[in-house]
Amino acid sequence: MRRANAAILRENYPLPTFDTLMTKLKGAQFLSRLDLKNAYHQLELTEDSREITTFITHKGLFRYKRLLFGVNSAPEIFQKTMENILAPCQNAMNYLDDIIVFGLSEEEHDRELRDKCSFKVDELKFLSHVSTTAGISADPNKVKTILEFRSPNTKEETRSFLGLVTYLGKFIPDLADTTEPLWKLIKKDIRFIWGEKEEYAFKRLKQSLAKIPMLSYFNPKNRTRLVADASPVALGAVLLQFHNDCPEVISFASKSLSAVERRYSQTEKESLALVIFQAGKLNIADSLSRLCKIEDTDSFDRHCEYNVCTLIENVVPRALTIREVVRENANDQEIMEAVENIKKDDWTASSKNKLFPFRFELCTLGNILLRGSRLVIPKSLQSRVLELGHEGHPGETAMKRRLRLKVSWPLMDREVESFVKLCRDCLLVSRPTPPVPMQRHAFPDGPWQCVAMDLLGPLPNYDFAFVIIDYYSRYQETKFVKKITSSEIIGILEEIFCRLGYPKSIKADNGRQFVSSEFKGFCDKNNIDLITSPPYWPQANGEVENMNKSILKRLQIAHGKGADYRKEVQKFTLIDKIPSVQDVSETILDSEARDLDKINKQKGKERGDRVRGAKEADIFIGDKVLLRNLIPQNKLTTDFDSTEFKVMEQNRNEVVLQGDDGRIFRRNLNHVKKIPMLHQTEIKTTNNEDILEQPSNESNNDVEETTEPRNSGLKLKLKNIGGMWRPCQ
Repeated sequence: MRRANAAILRENYPLPTFDTLMTKLKGAQFLSRLDLKNAYHQLELTEDSREITTFITHKGLFRYKRLLFGVNSAPEIFQKTMENILAPCQNAMNYLDDIIVFGLSEEEHDRELRDKCSFKVDELKFLSHVSTTAGISADPNKVKTILEFRSPNTKEETRSFLGLVTYLGKFIPDLADTTEPLWKLIKKDIRFIWGEKEEYAFKRLKQSLAKIPMLSYFNPKNRTRLVADASPVALGAVLLQFHNDCPEVISFASKSLSAVERRYSQTEKESLALVIFQAGKLNIADSLSRLCKIEDTDSFDRHCEYNVCTLIENVVPRALTIREVVRENANDQEIMEAVENIKKDDWTASSKNKLFPFRFELCTLGNILLRGSRLVIPKSLQSRVLELGHEGHPGETAMKRRLRLKVSWPLMDREVESFVKLCRDCLLVSRPTPPVPMQRHAFPDGPWQCVAMDLLGPLPNYDFAFVIIDYYSRYQETKFVKKITSSEIIGILEEIFCRLGYPKSIKADNGRQFVSSEFKGFCDKNNIDLITSPPYWPQANGEVENMNKSILKRLQIAHGKGADYRKEVQKFTLIDKIPSVQDVSETILDSEARDLDKINKQKGKERGDRVRGAKEADIFIGDKVLLRNLIPQNKLTTDFDSTEFKVMEQNRNEVVLQGDDGRIFRRNLNHVKKIPMLHQTEIKTTNNEDILEQPSNESNNDVEETTEPRNSGLKLKLKNIGGMWRPCQ
């Protein structure tokens, strides 16, 4: 039943403990016990549940008709059934197949009894305990077994001995202290050596068992006191009740603190022990807390842990059950058709069934269709299975691997890919799209027609370097300024333009001094086109950015050796960029320079696109896109913002976006991600002709008609040869 138990849903019905049963016996004068014969076999299995109990013998297959021993849910089912049967009986209770009947008087007791009874006993053995009118004591047979136990020779024998002793732990005041050497001996990393210390603990424990006390029944009407104490490593407690001002012991308890609980303050430890504070010397639980075995254990508050686990279990999505699959299979025409074909072993009439290509892998269990060891999911449950498989937001590969272990249906992999692509949460944290290919700046027709400018700084002396460069000749000038306002920049440009003339266009970034109305007015007044690069994309103004890198190196060198950085920049400009007298005799044709520029730019573009893995962006005007979070607020900020934008304009690698609130942004294509639409990722599964084609039954030859194909594009033609589909030659 091991494989069957893995598929059986447990009842999760709690079995009663000995303590909960004994509290009901307060005041009882007469006790009786009933033992049910064959226990579980008294419950009959339904017809649907019998198949799972099938087993094989030399005489064939057999199955159980009644609940059998070995089913993991049998104890809960039997306990629940018996409690429902005994519910009308006020003075009866059970633990599985053992039933106790009790009464405060003889008449009450006899009224509850029927067959197979032990009548009017004043002492009753139940679950290795002896219940009498005076209280509860340990079963003498159990104690005798422990006393006759020889000294263990292995860890397994020691563990078995401790299991017997721990069952009677409520009767032993100093159990943890006495058994500490034995518990230490069975740890995994401790070598088993039975020495004098262990032998002394073993004999001392037997002596304690020889004179264990009798415990009293718990009575809610009596005054109760819980005496407990906490040491740095453990808790100890004694539950007392007072009858006629005479204390009676109900139970002893001790427990080691976990690693986390040991870090509590002493006040928190005392609160954890639910203590009525007393001095240690007056506290009979003191030895239980300070002499107990020191080891890591589970949390003390198991009821709180149970409530938390129950809460978690209720808030997570419910998993798919076999019952739902069976119910939906009955409404799925293709699955039921496949089930019937398997039973008849005949697929001739169902060649267009989507499951037809996998017919040799299919088998049935009732109305459940299996492909190997995987469930075939009906159409109505496929979307739910996809949602369950995508919990935790795995990627396409991980989600496919997760689903392939348990379920299957035709074209499942495609639907997984589509589901992951349409997941908005995954889209927000997905990798940015590959960069688009470079768009090189066209070579100008002549010098000083197209110039680029930028600001570099601030420097250690709070200066800024204003850099301007010609796209045609690569001639550059650098000016150092204290202010970077629009008026200051305009003054520098007027001085330069007086010497070199006005250019046709100026390319700059989106600094406030370059996008101000004052600077735009200056450009319009002098008939200069102002071109700004997209925000957060300095590569669009690459000529001046590359020059900034070169100038920055010279500034760092000057700062390192304490030189005048202005002179160092002048030296760099004179050496690298200003033509010399020797160049006058050599004339380079404009067409030659233009061709050389195109060749070098094309080589750089191909090399850069190859290294970056660039490819054309599939984004057009009207598409819905997400905008990348270029300035994340914290480490948990998603890569893309959840706000949708619409592409309004597109110019090479730049797009103009508009949000639903009317905001307009200009960005590079590398900063946006297209939102997949449902019609772009939907899977066509209307018929099996998309997977294979079968030759017409009216034709007996392998020659196809020379008719025009219905659909353009490459198509694979398959032919049924000997029950196998093979490509046509």
